[in-house]
Amino acid sequence: MKTYAWSSLAALFCSFLLIACSATQSQENDLQSGEWRVISMNGKNVDSDAVATLTFSSNGRLAGEAFCNNYMAGYQLVDQKLTISRIAGTKMACSPELMILEMNFHSILSDVTSYKILPDGNLLIQGSGDKKLIAHPVDR
Repeated sequence: MKTYAWSSLAALFCSFLLIACSATQSQENDLQSGEWRVISMNGKNVDSDAVATLTFSSNGRLAGEAFCNNYMAGYQLVDQKLTISRIAGTKMACSPELMILEMNFHSILSDVTSYKILPDGNLLIQGSGDKKLIAHPVDR
């Protein structure tokens, strides 16, 4: 009887573990499923004709537009934690307003603490403190 109880408990634990792993894999697949367009940063809507985008490839590369310049970076996903490193980009000059947006965008990406796919399908990238951005999936 004890063996049956332990076997049932072990099977239940394995089921929870598989569900958690598939949820994590699903989040990673969602993150890598195409391009994201930034719609707000630090709680303020982005009201600009210029855009910031994020495209996470399955090989650990992140690339896109950053309001003025194009950028690329490395990224790593470990246990629902997103780390972005080595941001590099083009060096075009734009209006001061766009350069400020770009600087804020890079600041958030450089200091990511977590990410989450929200119930509405948008991507939340959280930085330290109040830093955050929300991006909407493009063409999905």
